[in-house]
Amino acid sequence: MAELLARDLAAMSATEGGPGLAIERRDTERAVMLWRKKASAFDTPPPLAEFDFSRIRGDWGYRFTLSGGDVECSVFLIYGSRFARLLELREKPICYKPMIDQLPERYQPLFIEGCRDAITDAAPTRFSGVVEYQEQVELYRAAFMPVRLNATSLHVLIFGSFNYRVVPRWILDRDGVLIAKRLAN
Repeated sequence: MAELLARDLAAMSATEGGPGLAIERRDTERAVMLWRKKASAFDTPPPLAEFDFSRIRGDWGYRFTLSGGDVECSVFLIYGSRFARLLELREKPICYKPMIDQLPERYQPLFIEGCRDAITDAAPTRFSGVVEYQEQVELYRAAFMPVRLNATSLHVLIFGSFNYRVVPRWILDRDGVLIAKRLAN
C-alpha cells in the first residue's frame, strides 16, 4: 500500500502542473551538495563569491540568499523567480524590508528556525513537512546553508532552497499525518 501511494505521488508530481515533488527534492539536495563541495575548500562556510548566482534565473529558480546575523531583521538579497511566485513575493527582493515581513505567515517559523540552525551549526539544515493552508495541503522541502560575505568576513549570510507542492487532502489521515509515513511504520 505504501509503495502504491509513493507511485501515486510520483505520478502526480510528473503529470500535474506546478513544481513537482521530485524537482523540489532534487533542488534542495543539489543546493546542499553544491554547498558541501564549496565548503570543502574552506575551514568555515564558503564565501558568497564561490557561487554562480547568474543561474538564479534558470535552474536555481527556487533558491535565495538572505543577510544573516539577526534573523528577524534579515533581508532577501536575491531570489529566483520560481521562489518569488511560490511565496507571492515581488519579482525583485525588497532589500530594506525584513524577510519575515515578506513571507507568508505559515512559513515564517520555518525560515526563522532554518536560518538560526544554519548559523548556529555552521552547516546545512534541511526541512521537509506538511502545511495545511486554505483547505489545501502543501508538502514542502527547504535547505538553509551559511555562507560568508567574502573569504575573510565574519558576517554570515544564508544561501537556501525552498519549494512546496500542493497535493490532495486525502494523503493526510485524520491527525494530519501523511498516510505514506503511517503505512511505512
